[in-house]
Amino acid sequence: MYQFLHFDEKYRKVIRELISSGQFKINASGKLEPADPKGILNSPWIFIGPRARRKHCQIWNAIYCGKFGIIPRVCRFYCWKTVIKPRNVLELFKLVDVLTLLNLPSKCGADRRNYTYGAWAGFVYADSLEEGKEYYRQVRKAVDKAISPEVEVILKRGCTEMEMLKPSNQWDNWPEEERQLEWQLDDLFCLNEINFSQSQWLINDIKEGWILRAIEIGDPTARQALELYSGQKDLWDKIVSHPITYHDKEE
Repeated sequence: MYQFLHFDEKYRKVIRELISSGQFKINASGKLEPADPKGILNSPWIFIGPRARRKHCQIWNAIYCGKFGIIPRVCRFYCWKTVIKPRNVLELFKLVDVLTLLNLPSKCGADRRNYTYGAWAGFVYADSLEEGKEYYRQVRKAVDKAISPEVEVILKRGCTEMEMLKPSNQWDNWPEEERQLEWQLDDLFCLNEINFSQSQWLINDIKEGWILRAIEIGDPTARQALELYSGQKDLWDKIVSHPITYHDKEE
């Protein structure tokens, strides 16, 4: 028998918290949708190419996986990612150019997660293993040529958070209880297409955020990236504090 979510007090509490916190709102059709589907001013990511955000990661990863502990079917069977790990912010800026030329469904930016290694990342999304392998070959070749063969590029399945829940080589076994819960959640959440286009102002704002993050973590390429991005040689001294020092002064 179909067991509706509101008969389970644990699930009911999670849903009410999502609404009361302001993260989600009830739309005209009675379904839940993100109150701010783009995270417009807080996102560290620039989206590139077609279908860059066709998938509903904000709901599937944060809610289905993070709150209810299930791995959605699309993530299980139709999500393959080529992951690029720039070693510094200057390589991140170069990666933007690489992905723009390739015009693949992708994003790149500052990876703020404290359980993944490295401050910067790029992701290219594929819907199958075969497509993922083809994208990987294109990206690996382009990164080798435009940035460095030493930049890490891998092909993985789904999201890291889901792999932490269960290794991806076990995902083909889809438990019946997870199927039932996912169908209920699909009936509850709005999964309409989201337009993730970004204005040039927003793209510039995100890039400036990358520079500030690079300064904060002591990225050795921060100054070079700033000068290349801004075209201003004197901007570094205006942005970064340089205190007067006394340890090297003669008495």
